[in-house]
Amino acid sequence: MKKILFACDGKNFSEAGFDFIKWLSSLEPVKVTGVFFASVNYQMLLATAIGGYADAYIDYKEDNESEIKYSIGMFERGCKKNEIEYRIHRETEFWNLDEIAKETRFADLLVISSAQFRTDFNYDHPNSYLKQTIHSAECPVIVVPDHFEAPSEILLAYDGKKDSLYAMKQFCYLFPELTRLPANIVYIKDEDTATIPSLGFLSEYAACHFSELNIEKMHFAAKTFFPAWAAEEKNKLVVTGSYGRSGISGMLSKSFAEEIIRNNNLPVFIAHQN
Repeated sequence: MKKILFACDGKNFSEAGFDFIKWLSSLEPVKVTGVFFASVNYQMLLATAIGGYADAYIDYKEDNESEIKYSIGMFERGCKKNEIEYRIHRETEFWNLDEIAKETRFADLLVISSAQFRTDFNYDHPNSYLKQTIHSAECPVIVVPDHFEAPSEILLAYDGKKDSLYAMKQFCYLFPELTRLPANIVYIKDEDTATIPSLGFLSEYAACHFSELNIEKMHFAAKTFFPAWAAEEKNKLVVTGSYGRSGISGMLSKSFAEEIIRNNNLPVFIAHQN
């Protein structure tokens, strides 16, 4: 049995994210912990209240309490209806990445929505809160688009470096039942040669886990063209280790994962070494 975290804030309950969890539970039993954060940045509102606008602070807080209760109710009803074992963790009122890190430290997988996670704060997509959450997570993360369909193929991004292999391993360890799906390992580099780094080792390892395997090289710039190519794909789950630990401001500078999330049509499995 796996421990899955389902994270959302206040009114931004992700039905697609919960659909993904229902799909997982149809494959094997899971235990799901709903992690609910405030939709309102109370640290900012508290500063406003001190400046003389306490009524606005109180109104926001009461509205958010009602929204969180509604989301928790949806989560509870969904778990009971689908016979999923669950728990609820109500986080503090203040946005705290340390809490996210601690929750994920004791979990196998974090499930979040790419389109809805804390959109009230930052309308960029993916927004800064989503990026910070992925960056701080101490377990693999599934970022689910706003409409989820069960994948019929696994698409693994390979760059010849240890992070992409780490992500592949974590995926295989977590989801051995999904390794029976067709798997396509893609190495992308804009060059004339057909060489794939450590192809013999890669083939030997991947063949141990995936029953239907294809490995190919694509000759274009990964960040520029891979997201557009992936956007045309249907019913696939993307596996990548491309989120590094180089700092929040620059952690996406060498990654195409942000563009895949921005296209918002495929679930993305992200695993990075802490």
